[in-house]
Amino acid sequence: MRCRIANSICRPGSSFRTALRCRRPKQGASWVDKDTLLVARDWGAGSMTASGYPFVVKEVKRGQPLSAAREIFRGEASDQLGTYASVMTDGQGNRVTMIQRRPTFSAARRHVVTPAELVKLDVPDRVFPSGMVDGQVIFSTSEAWGQIPAGAIASAPLAEVRKGKFTPTLVFAPTDRQSVDGVSVTRDHVVASVYDNVRGRAMVFTHGKAGWTSRAVALPDNASVDVASTTDRSNATFVQVTGFLAPTTLWTLDAGAGGVPKQIKALPAKFDASRDVVEQFEAVSTDGTKIPYFIVHRKDVPLDGTTPTIMTAYGGFEIVDDALLFGGDGQIVARARGQLRARQYPWRRRIRAENGMMRGARPSGRSSMTISPRSGRT
Repeated sequence: MRCRIANSICRPGSSFRTALRCRRPKQGASWVDKDTLLVARDWGAGSMTASGYPFVVKEVKRGQPLSAAREIFRGEASDQLGTYASVMTDGQGNRVTMIQRRPTFSAARRHVVTPAELVKLDVPDRVFPSGMVDGQVIFSTSEAWGQIPAGAIASAPLAEVRKGKFTPTLVFAPTDRQSVDGVSVTRDHVVASVYDNVRGRAMVFTHGKAGWTSRAVALPDNASVDVASTTDRSNATFVQVTGFLAPTTLWTLDAGAGGVPKQIKALPAKFDASRDVVEQFEAVSTDGTKIPYFIVHRKDVPLDGTTPTIMTAYGGFEIVDDALLFGGDGQIVARARGQLRARQYPWRRRIRAENGMMRGARPSGRSSMTISPRSGRT
């Protein structure tokens, strides 16, 4: 089986006659301009990591065979993940090419490609570029970066980024009860999915002469919110909303000032949700930490410990256990996170409980549990 880089290095008017064919291993390619491609692939012996990722990036010009590619960057064979090139653009015509090397699963080191040289970015290993708007490179932080806290959104002018060393500007810093789940860019705005006390929210950030401004987007509550698609050619944004009792819906939004979201699609309902209810409470740990959780159950369920209940939680790789469509007797979702994201927020770092996530409850599985929402305990 082969992978084709379609319509790639072709001479003008030659269509697909010289399209590149690459072997099956992991690989990546990014267009620098209409005649230049940066390719990371299996170039032969000594070009793949022990885990099977490419760590050599080469430049291929239009009309050249792969054998004529010029090496521009090399990672290490010991890297846990690969080395790839990427290109970011914005609606104002700005463009920047970066090479990212992943020595470990959670860390990355980056260089900006300039006509004269590769410039290493002086940023922490767990700060990641997320896009570009109005000549501002947008970053997501998984660790503190000077005055920018972990879990935040920051920016810096492209002209400064190209120098390698620069001071970032804060765009958004979450509180102890918030977390940034995803960052996307449109032509003129940054759109982020944010969890506020583990309830999904969408926020729009706009850059201007006075700095950054923000506004919240009105969407259904008690749901997970994800930005499904954006483009730097317009401010059109598609947002996906998923709740416990409502089928997944797709919304369209103009990220510009005053844009109101509009539902345009929905998956079919799989059950009658009119008999069910979603409630949010907090369990109090022995050290006083309040851990939010959702209870999904039938409205007439007796709160006496006789209701079969499924309890779930997940904590790893900065992934939240999002709302899932529910159809049963009772379900509890503990909003616990571990590993990388847990280091960012004190209330997650302190999450601990007897027998798993909450007192008297196992981390997952079906059991009969006493639900006492008013006290915030199970």
